[in-house]
Parts: sequence; structure tokens; C-alpha cells
Amino acid sequence: MSAKQKLLQIFRSIGRSAVWKNPRLYRALGLARKRYPKEFDAPQDFFVVGFPRSSNTYCGHFLKSSQPQGFRVLFQLHLPPMIIEVLDRGTPHIFVLRHPKECARSYAVMLGKPVLEQLNYYIDFHTCLLGRRDRLFIVRFEDSTNRIMDVLEAAEKRFSIQLVASISPDEAEKRTQQEILKGTTDPDGTVNHRHFHLPSDERAKMAACLEIEFLDALVCERLKVAEGLHRQFLEHAAKI
Repeated sequence: MSAKQKLLQIFRSIGRSAVWKNPRLYRALGLARKRYPKEFDAPQDFFVVGFPRSSNTYCGHFLKSSQPQGFRVLFQLHLPPMIIEVLDRGTPHIFVLRHPKECARSYAVMLGKPVLEQLNYYIDFHTCLLGRRDRLFIVRFEDSTNRIMDVLEAAEKRFSIQLVASISPDEAEKRTQQEILKGTTDPDGTVNHRHFHLPSDERAKMAACLEIEFLDALVCERLKVAEGLHRQFLEHAAKI
């Protein structure tokens, strides 16, 4: 990375921190740029939040599929100011925590950009929320994907709520996969595996091509920083 690129990254991190820590400022900027989801201000029963490519989509669709019609769940919220607002509202939520290397690799596949950019984003994202990690209902990625029913049971206890399953877990899983497939299928019927929110051989091949980037000295350095943040959040993860 050149000196110019390093300087750009520093300014980008400073800018993110200034805006992300101030939800009102982010809201104003987001509305001005027409990038603020209107659904966020509508009444919600549950939120699923976390860094991109951390099973937010899977958890959100599963929760929506398993609950009675009318249950309001908003997911794919990947920005700290919105997560701060969710905490301030006291709305039940799940914050999915994934290892930074897996996140960076998966998000880089989706965006077609270097893993270094995604590691820097991971660091800025989790640094912004570090002081609030004890208030977040943190769920490990592995639990969210392999033990989703146990996760929902833990959420019930955490928030003193009752999630009423209207269909069987197997049927909810089936509908979740159908929704994910529908959302990543192009008009010509081709599945866009860059945006696919479930494991696939095609995505695995794309991810394998990025392994060489993790040999770069700067990437290794940033990965260590990200792993340190991951460990601090992991200390507050729910025992599922």
C-alpha cells in the first residue's frame, strides 16, 4: 500500500468514526443521500444486526419465516449508528459475530474488492461499538448458522419475550433457503453466487482465490488488530 493509500485509509477511518458515533448526524447524511432505509423508523419487533456477510440475512429470513404473519423483523443492518439506535430503543435483537478473516474474505467475494479494505472496515465497525458490546446480544456466527433454534430460545430469555413458531424448524429452514435463492437469482435465472447468502461450491472457489492476499504483511497486521477486537466481543457472546 502506498503512502497516499495509507493516508486515505486514515482519513476514511476518522470520517467513519465521527459519523458512526453520532446517529443523528448519520441520519441527516443518510436522508440527504437517499440511503437511509425508511423501514428502520417503522415499528419493529426484532432486529438482526452485525458486520456484512455474518449470516444476518439467514437469521433474518429464518426468524421472519418461523414467526406468525405480521411479525416485524428488520435485518441486514450493517452500520454502527443504526445499531446504536437499536440499543437505545431497547428493541430485541441479535448481533452476529464472525471471525474477521471469514468476514473479510466473504465480503470481498461479494464486492469484488481487496480483503484489506474489508478488514479495515471490520476494524472501524467493531471499534465504534466496542464500548457498547456489553449491551449487545452477541451470537457467534457458528451458533447462528448451526443452532438457530437454540439462539432464538436464548433471545427469549435475554429479552423476556416469547417467539411463537408457526411452522416447524425444517419448514422454516426450507423457506429461508428459498427466499435467499430468490433474492440472489438474476432475471435470466442465473444464481449470483457473489451475493449468495448460503455456502456454495462457487463461492468457495472465489474465496480460495483470495488466500494469497492474506500473505501480505499489511493484511496480516490488520488481521491481528481485527482478531483482537473479535476476542473482546467474543467475551460477551451468549452461551448457547
